[in-house]
Amino acid sequence: MLNSFPIWVVAALAHLPVSFSRGSREGGGVTPKVNQFDSLKPITQQALRKYMADPEDTRRRLAAMIPNIPQDQAALDRIHQKLGGLTVDLSVSSINPSVVNAKAGVSPYLLQGDIVVTDDQLKQMEDEYKRFGGRKKRQAAIPIKKWPQNTIHYYFHNVSAKSQQAVAAGLKVIQQQTCINFVKSSTAANRIRVINADGCWSPIGMKGGEQDLSLESNGCDLQGTAATCTAAQNQIKCLNAGMKNPRNCSTCICPVGYAGATCNQRPNNGGKTIIPTANWQTMTITVGNSASSANTWRPSYMIKTYWFTVPTGRKLEMKITGMQNSHCNYGCSFASLEFKYGPYPELVDPKYCCPEHLNKVYSSTRNPTVLNAHNEYYFSTFTIQYRLVAASG
Repeated sequence: MLNSFPIWVVAALAHLPVSFSRGSREGGGVTPKVNQFDSLKPITQQALRKYMADPEDTRRRLAAMIPNIPQDQAALDRIHQKLGGLTVDLSVSSINPSVVNAKAGVSPYLLQGDIVVTDDQLKQMEDEYKRFGGRKKRQAAIPIKKWPQNTIHYYFHNVSAKSQQAVAAGLKVIQQQTCINFVKSSTAANRIRVINADGCWSPIGMKGGEQDLSLESNGCDLQGTAATCTAAQNQIKCLNAGMKNPRNCSTCICPVGYAGATCNQRPNNGGKTIIPTANWQTMTITVGNSASSANTWRPSYMIKTYWFTVPTGRKLEMKITGMQNSHCNYGCSFASLEFKYGPYPELVDPKYCCPEHLNKVYSSTRNPTVLNAHNEYYFSTFTIQYRLVAASG
Protein backbone atom coordinates (compact mmCIF):
# COMPACT_ATOMS: atom_id res chain seq x y z
CA MET A 1 0.00 0.00 0.00
CA LEU A 2 2.88 2.38 0.65
CA ASN A 3 4.45 4.39 -2.09
CA SER A 4 7.94 3.58 -3.28
CA PHE A 5 10.96 5.43 -1.92
CA PRO A 6 14.38 5.54 -3.62
CA ILE A 7 16.05 4.38 -0.46
CA TRP A 8 16.01 1.26 1.72
CA VAL A 9 14.71 1.79 5.19
CA VAL A 10 14.26 -1.09 7.62
CA ALA A 11 13.85 -4.77 6.89
CA ALA A 12 12.32 -5.14 10.32
CA LEU A 13 9.02 -3.96 8.82
CA ALA A 14 8.79 -5.67 5.48
CA HIS A 15 11.37 -7.00 3.11
CA LEU A 16 10.51 -7.50 -0.55
CA PRO A 17 13.76 -8.59 -2.20
CA VAL A 18 14.16 -9.05 -5.94
CA SER A 19 16.90 -11.42 -7.03
CA PHE A 20 19.28 -10.21 -9.71
CA SER A 21 22.97 -10.92 -9.74
CA ARG A 22 25.64 -10.70 -12.37
CA GLY A 23 28.51 -13.09 -12.79
CA SER A 24 29.17 -16.76 -13.43
CA ARG A 25 27.06 -19.37 -11.71
CA GLU A 26 27.84 -21.98 -9.09
CA GLY A 27 25.04 -24.37 -8.20
CA GLY A 28 22.54 -21.87 -9.55
CA GLY A 29 24.16 -19.07 -7.56
CA VAL A 30 26.90 -16.58 -8.35
CA THR A 31 30.63 -17.18 -8.15
CA PRO A 32 32.55 -14.04 -7.28
CA LYS A 33 36.16 -13.40 -8.10
CA VAL A 34 38.79 -14.86 -5.80
CA ASN A 35 39.10 -12.73 -2.64
CA GLN A 36 36.21 -10.56 -3.80
CA PHE A 37 35.20 -10.04 -0.19
CA ASP A 38 38.57 -8.43 0.49
CA SER A 39 37.87 -5.87 -2.23
CA LEU A 40 34.77 -4.57 -0.45
CA LYS A 41 34.92 -1.41 1.63
CA PRO A 42 36.34 -1.95 5.14
CA ILE A 43 33.03 -0.84 6.67
CA THR A 44 31.23 -3.49 4.59
CA GLN A 45 33.61 -6.23 5.67
CA GLN A 46 33.37 -5.19 9.30
CA ALA A 47 29.58 -5.08 9.22
CA LEU A 48 29.08 -8.43 7.46
CA ARG A 49 31.54 -10.22 9.74
CA LYS A 50 29.16 -9.49 12.62
CA TYR A 51 26.82 -12.06 11.10
CA MET A 52 29.09 -14.56 9.33
CA ALA A 53 32.31 -16.07 10.64
CA ASP A 54 33.54 -17.06 7.16
CA PRO A 55 32.04 -14.95 4.34
CA GLU A 56 33.34 -17.28 1.61
CA ASP A 57 31.76 -20.27 3.32
CA THR A 58 28.49 -18.33 3.57
CA ARG A 59 28.68 -17.51 -0.14
CA ARG A 60 29.14 -21.16 -1.12
CA ARG A 61 26.33 -22.36 1.15
CA LEU A 62 23.92 -19.72 -0.11
CA ALA A 63 24.76 -20.58 -3.72
CA ALA A 64 23.91 -24.22 -3.07
CA MET A 65 20.35 -23.28 -2.05
CA ILE A 66 19.60 -20.90 -4.91
CA PRO A 67 17.40 -22.32 -7.69
CA ASN A 68 18.92 -22.96 -11.08
CA ILE A 69 17.54 -19.81 -12.71
CA PRO A 70 19.20 -17.35 -15.09
CA GLN A 71 21.04 -14.68 -13.12
CA ASP A 72 23.42 -13.11 -15.62
CA GLN A 73 22.48 -10.07 -17.68
CA ALA A 74 22.81 -11.87 -21.03
CA ALA A 75 20.27 -14.50 -19.97
CA LEU A 76 17.87 -11.85 -18.73
CA ASP A 77 18.25 -9.95 -22.00
CA ARG A 78 17.32 -13.10 -23.95
CA ILE A 79 14.23 -13.58 -21.79
CA HIS A 80 13.22 -9.95 -22.29
CA GLN A 81 13.66 -10.34 -26.04
CA LYS A 82 11.33 -13.35 -26.10
CA LEU A 83 8.76 -11.41 -24.11
CA GLY A 84 8.95 -8.56 -26.57
CA GLY A 85 12.00 -6.35 -26.90
CA LEU A 86 11.91 -2.76 -25.71
CA THR A 87 14.16 0.10 -26.72
CA VAL A 88 15.75 0.42 -23.29
CA ASP A 89 17.21 3.82 -22.41
CA LEU A 90 20.66 3.21 -20.90
CA SER A 91 21.41 6.88 -20.19
CA VAL A 92 20.13 6.57 -16.62
CA SER A 93 21.68 4.03 -14.25
CA SER A 94 19.37 1.64 -12.44
CA ILE A 95 18.79 2.13 -8.72
CA ASN A 96 17.25 -1.31 -8.21
CA PRO A 97 18.88 -2.62 -5.00
CA SER A 98 19.71 -5.99 -6.54
CA VAL A 99 21.47 -4.31 -9.46
CA VAL A 100 23.34 -1.98 -7.09
CA ASN A 101 24.41 -4.95 -4.96
CA ALA A 102 25.56 -6.94 -7.98
CA LYS A 103 27.69 -4.06 -9.23
CA ALA A 104 29.11 -3.55 -5.74
CA GLY A 105 30.10 -7.22 -5.58
CA VAL A 106 28.28 -7.87 -2.32
CA SER A 107 25.21 -9.82 -3.52
CA PRO A 108 26.83 -13.32 -3.44
CA TYR A 109 27.16 -12.99 0.34
CA LEU A 110 23.47 -12.18 0.79
CA LEU A 111 20.33 -14.30 0.65
CA GLN A 112 18.43 -13.50 -2.56
CA GLY A 113 20.95 -10.76 -3.21
CA ASP A 114 20.02 -8.37 -0.41
CA ILE A 115 19.28 -10.13 2.92
CA VAL A 116 21.95 -10.72 5.56
CA VAL A 117 21.62 -14.04 7.39
CA THR A 118 23.54 -15.12 10.46
CA ASP A 119 25.40 -18.42 10.65
CA ASP A 120 22.67 -19.81 12.92
CA GLN A 121 19.91 -18.71 10.54
CA LEU A 122 21.74 -20.21 7.59
CA LYS A 123 22.15 -23.52 9.41
CA GLN A 124 18.42 -23.67 10.20
CA MET A 125 17.57 -22.83 6.60
CA GLU A 126 19.90 -25.59 5.35
CA ASP A 127 18.28 -28.10 7.69
CA GLU A 128 14.82 -27.21 6.41
CA TYR A 129 16.07 -27.27 2.83
CA LYS A 130 17.41 -30.80 3.33
CA ARG A 131 14.22 -32.01 5.04
CA PHE A 132 12.27 -31.17 1.92
CA GLY A 133 14.84 -32.68 -0.40
CA GLY A 134 15.73 -29.33 -1.92
CA ARG A 135 12.15 -28.71 -3.04
CA LYS A 136 11.68 -25.59 -0.91
CA LYS A 137 14.70 -23.76 -2.21
CA ARG A 138 13.29 -20.25 -1.92
CA GLN A 139 10.82 -20.80 0.87
CA ALA A 140 13.00 -21.86 3.77
CA ALA A 141 11.85 -19.87 6.78
CA ILE A 142 14.29 -17.34 8.23
CA PRO A 143 14.12 -17.40 12.05
CA ILE A 144 13.52 -13.81 13.19
CA LYS A 145 12.75 -11.83 16.33
CA LYS A 146 10.31 -8.94 16.43
CA TRP A 147 11.24 -5.56 17.86
CA PRO A 148 9.75 -5.16 21.36
CA GLN A 149 6.86 -2.73 21.86
CA ASN A 150 6.71 -2.09 18.11
CA THR A 151 9.61 0.37 18.47
CA ILE A 152 12.73 0.47 16.31
CA HIS A 153 15.69 2.59 17.36
CA TYR A 154 18.13 3.75 14.69
CA TYR A 155 20.91 6.24 14.03
CA PHE A 156 23.06 7.38 11.11
CA HIS A 157 26.76 6.60 10.98
CA ASN A 158 28.40 7.82 7.75
CA VAL A 159 25.31 8.60 5.68
CA SER A 160 24.97 11.84 3.72
CA ALA A 161 22.47 14.51 4.73
CA LYS A 162 20.52 13.86 1.54
CA SER A 163 20.19 10.15 2.31
CA GLN A 164 19.21 10.93 5.89
CA GLN A 165 16.44 13.17 4.60
CA ALA A 166 15.16 10.44 2.29
CA VAL A 167 15.22 7.85 5.07
CA ALA A 168 13.37 10.18 7.42
CA ALA A 169 10.68 10.78 4.80
CA GLY A 170 10.24 7.05 4.24
CA LEU A 171 10.09 6.28 7.95
CA LYS A 172 7.51 9.00 8.48
CA VAL A 173 5.13 7.48 5.94
CA ILE A 174 5.62 3.96 7.29
CA GLN A 175 5.02 5.14 10.85
CA GLN A 176 1.85 6.96 9.80
CA GLN A 177 0.46 3.83 8.19
CA THR A 178 1.56 1.04 10.54
CA CYS A 179 1.84 0.28 14.25
CA ILE A 180 5.63 0.64 14.10
CA ASN A 181 7.38 3.53 15.88
CA PHE A 182 10.81 4.81 14.87
CA VAL A 183 13.01 6.56 17.44
CA LYS A 184 16.40 8.05 16.64
CA SER A 185 18.91 6.84 19.22
CA SER A 186 22.54 5.72 19.13
CA THR A 187 22.47 4.46 22.73
CA ALA A 188 19.41 2.17 22.83
CA ALA A 189 20.24 -1.41 23.77
CA ASN A 190 18.83 -2.68 20.47
CA ARG A 191 19.37 -0.34 17.53
CA ILE A 192 20.03 -0.09 13.81
CA ARG A 193 23.15 1.65 12.54
CA VAL A 194 22.49 3.09 9.08
CA ILE A 195 25.73 3.05 7.08
CA ASN A 196 27.00 3.95 3.63
CA ALA A 197 28.64 0.66 2.65
CA ASP A 198 28.75 -1.48 -0.51
CA GLY A 199 25.22 -2.00 -1.77
CA CYS A 200 21.84 -2.01 -0.03
CA TRP A 201 21.16 -4.75 2.46
CA SER A 202 20.13 -5.57 6.01
CA PRO A 203 19.10 -8.45 8.25
CA ILE A 204 15.42 -9.20 8.83
CA GLY A 205 13.98 -8.59 12.25
CA MET A 206 15.86 -7.78 15.44
CA LYS A 207 19.21 -9.43 16.07
CA GLY A 208 19.87 -7.82 19.45
CA GLY A 209 22.42 -5.14 20.17
CA GLU A 210 23.56 -3.05 17.22
CA GLN A 211 22.83 -4.22 13.69
CA ASP A 212 23.46 -2.62 10.32
CA LEU A 213 21.41 -1.32 7.44
CA SER A 214 23.54 -0.50 4.39
CA LEU A 215 22.52 2.30 2.05
CA GLU A 216 25.00 2.80 -0.74
CA SER A 217 24.94 6.43 -1.86
CA ASN A 218 23.65 5.41 -5.33
CA GLY A 219 20.31 4.63 -3.72
CA CYS A 220 17.88 1.71 -3.58
CA ASP A 221 14.11 1.16 -3.75
CA LEU A 222 11.96 0.11 -0.89
CA GLN A 223 8.35 -0.90 -0.64
CA GLY A 224 6.86 -1.33 2.81
CA THR A 225 3.70 -3.13 3.68
CA ALA A 226 1.12 -1.83 6.13
CA ALA A 227 0.23 -3.67 9.32
CA THR A 228 -3.25 -5.08 9.80
CA CYS A 229 -5.75 -2.98 11.72
CA THR A 230 -7.17 -5.01 14.61
CA ALA A 231 -9.22 -2.40 16.50
CA ALA A 232 -12.55 -0.75 15.70
CA GLN A 233 -13.00 -2.91 12.63
CA ASN A 234 -16.48 -1.61 11.86
CA GLN A 235 -15.85 2.11 12.32
CA ILE A 236 -15.25 2.75 8.64
CA LYS A 237 -15.68 0.98 5.32
CA CYS A 238 -12.78 1.48 2.94
CA LEU A 239 -13.53 1.67 -0.77
CA ASN A 240 -11.44 0.90 -3.86
CA ALA A 241 -9.40 -1.78 -2.05
CA GLY A 242 -8.30 0.59 0.70
CA MET A 243 -7.43 -0.84 4.10
CA LYS A 244 -7.97 0.44 7.62
CA ASN A 245 -5.12 2.49 9.01
CA PRO A 246 -3.78 0.79 12.16
CA ARG A 247 -2.74 4.22 13.46
CA ASN A 248 -6.26 5.57 13.07
CA CYS A 249 -8.99 3.07 12.31
CA SER A 250 -11.41 5.84 11.35
CA THR A 251 -9.37 6.43 8.19
CA CYS A 252 -8.16 4.25 5.34
CA ILE A 253 -4.83 3.67 3.63
CA CYS A 254 -5.55 4.07 -0.07
CA PRO A 255 -3.97 2.57 -3.19
CA VAL A 256 -2.06 5.01 -5.38
CA GLY A 257 -4.62 6.96 -7.38
CA TYR A 258 -7.18 7.22 -4.56
CA ALA A 259 -7.49 9.48 -1.52
CA GLY A 260 -9.88 10.62 1.21
CA ALA A 261 -10.98 9.01 4.46
CA THR A 262 -12.61 6.12 2.57
CA CYS A 263 -10.51 6.20 -0.64
CA ASN A 264 -13.37 7.60 -2.71
CA GLN A 265 -11.63 10.82 -3.78
CA ARG A 266 -8.98 11.79 -6.32
CA PRO A 267 -5.66 12.82 -4.78
CA ASN A 268 -4.93 16.54 -4.82
CA ASN A 269 -1.61 16.15 -6.64
CA GLY A 270 -1.93 18.27 -9.75
CA GLY A 271 -4.13 15.98 -11.82
CA LYS A 272 -7.82 16.47 -12.59
CA THR A 273 -11.11 14.71 -13.29
CA ILE A 274 -11.99 14.43 -16.98
CA ILE A 275 -15.31 13.79 -18.71
CA PRO A 276 -14.48 12.21 -22.10
CA THR A 277 -16.67 12.47 -25.20
CA ALA A 278 -17.15 10.29 -28.27
CA ASN A 279 -14.49 12.27 -30.13
CA TRP A 280 -10.77 11.80 -29.71
CA GLN A 281 -9.39 14.46 -27.38
CA THR A 282 -5.71 15.24 -26.77
CA MET A 283 -4.00 16.03 -23.47
CA THR A 284 -0.36 16.64 -22.54
CA ILE A 285 0.82 15.58 -19.08
CA THR A 286 4.09 16.83 -17.59
CA VAL A 287 5.22 15.39 -14.28
CA GLY A 288 8.45 16.03 -12.40
CA ASN A 289 10.52 19.16 -11.98
CA SER A 290 12.15 20.67 -15.06
CA ALA A 291 14.10 23.08 -12.84
CA SER A 292 15.90 20.23 -11.07
CA SER A 293 19.20 18.80 -12.19
CA ALA A 294 19.06 16.12 -14.87
CA ASN A 295 21.50 14.10 -12.75
CA THR A 296 19.64 14.29 -9.44
CA TRP A 297 17.20 11.76 -8.04
CA ARG A 298 14.35 12.91 -5.84
CA PRO A 299 13.77 11.11 -2.53
CA SER A 300 10.31 9.98 -3.70
CA TYR A 301 8.12 9.81 -6.79
CA MET A 302 6.19 12.79 -8.05
CA ILE A 303 2.73 11.62 -9.14
CA LYS A 304 -0.19 13.23 -10.92
CA THR A 305 -3.53 11.41 -10.91
CA TYR A 306 -6.27 11.77 -13.51
CA TRP A 307 -9.76 10.32 -13.16
CA PHE A 308 -11.77 9.62 -16.32
CA THR A 309 -15.53 9.36 -15.92
CA VAL A 310 -16.85 6.26 -17.72
CA PRO A 311 -20.68 5.95 -17.80
CA THR A 312 -22.43 2.59 -17.67
CA GLY A 313 -22.51 0.96 -21.10
CA ARG A 314 -19.53 2.97 -22.31
CA LYS A 315 -15.85 2.16 -22.60
CA LEU A 316 -12.85 4.47 -22.38
CA GLU A 317 -10.22 4.12 -25.10
CA MET A 318 -6.82 5.68 -24.60
CA LYS A 319 -3.54 5.76 -26.49
CA ILE A 320 -0.17 7.38 -25.88
CA THR A 321 0.98 9.41 -28.88
CA GLY A 322 4.12 11.04 -27.51
CA MET A 323 6.78 10.72 -24.79
CA GLN A 324 9.67 12.89 -23.64
CA ASN A 325 12.26 11.90 -21.00
CA SER A 326 10.42 8.68 -20.19
CA HIS A 327 13.67 6.66 -19.94
CA CYS A 328 12.43 3.32 -21.24
CA ASN A 329 13.39 0.31 -19.14
CA TYR A 330 11.76 -2.92 -17.98
CA GLY A 331 9.37 -2.00 -15.18
CA CYS A 332 9.38 1.70 -16.13
CA SER A 333 11.08 2.60 -12.84
CA PHE A 334 12.09 6.14 -13.80
CA ALA A 335 8.86 7.53 -15.27
CA SER A 336 5.63 6.11 -16.64
CA LEU A 337 1.92 6.27 -17.24
CA GLU A 338 -0.04 3.67 -15.29
CA PHE A 339 -3.45 3.06 -16.88
CA LYS A 340 -5.52 1.33 -14.18
CA TYR A 341 -7.97 -0.73 -16.18
CA GLY A 342 -7.64 -3.95 -14.14
CA PRO A 343 -10.20 -5.23 -11.61
CA TYR A 344 -7.96 -4.79 -8.55
CA PRO A 345 -7.21 -1.14 -7.63
CA GLU A 346 -4.63 -2.15 -5.04
CA LEU A 347 -2.41 -3.78 -7.67
CA VAL A 348 -0.10 -1.94 -10.01
CA ASP A 349 -1.44 -2.09 -13.56
CA PRO A 350 0.88 -2.09 -16.61
CA LYS A 351 3.16 0.92 -16.82
CA TYR A 352 4.08 2.52 -20.13
CA CYS A 353 7.32 4.37 -20.85
CA CYS A 354 8.76 2.98 -24.10
CA PRO A 355 8.46 3.81 -27.81
CA GLU A 356 6.89 0.38 -28.34
CA HIS A 357 3.92 1.55 -26.24
CA LEU A 358 3.05 4.42 -28.56
CA ASN A 359 -0.20 4.51 -30.56
CA LYS A 360 -1.60 1.32 -29.05
CA VAL A 361 -5.21 1.55 -27.89
CA TYR A 362 -5.94 0.52 -24.29
CA SER A 363 -9.49 0.31 -22.96
CA SER A 364 -11.35 0.30 -19.65
CA THR A 365 -14.93 0.18 -18.37
CA ARG A 366 -13.99 1.07 -14.78
CA ASN A 367 -15.63 4.21 -13.41
CA PRO A 368 -13.64 6.15 -12.72
CA THR A 369 -10.68 4.91 -14.71
CA VAL A 370 -7.49 6.09 -13.04
CA LEU A 371 -4.38 7.27 -14.87
CA ASN A 372 -1.27 7.82 -12.74
CA ALA A 373 1.66 9.73 -14.24
CA HIS A 374 4.83 9.26 -12.21
CA ASN A 375 8.38 10.56 -12.36
CA GLU A 376 11.41 10.14 -10.12
CA TYR A 377 14.10 11.67 -12.29
CA TYR A 378 14.14 15.21 -13.77
CA PHE A 379 10.79 15.55 -15.61
CA SER A 380 8.75 13.63 -18.19
CA THR A 381 6.06 14.64 -20.68
CA PHE A 382 3.41 12.33 -22.13
CA THR A 383 0.81 13.10 -24.79
CA ILE A 384 -2.35 11.00 -24.79
CA GLN A 385 -5.60 10.78 -26.73
CA TYR A 386 -8.84 9.44 -25.28
CA ARG A 387 -12.51 8.94 -26.14
CA LEU A 388 -15.66 7.03 -25.17
CA VAL A 389 -17.10 4.19 -27.26
CA ALA A 390 -19.86 1.65 -26.74
CA ALA A 391 -18.84 -0.97 -24.18
CA SER A 392 -19.66 -3.73 -26.65
CA GLY A 393 -17.49 -2.12 -29.34
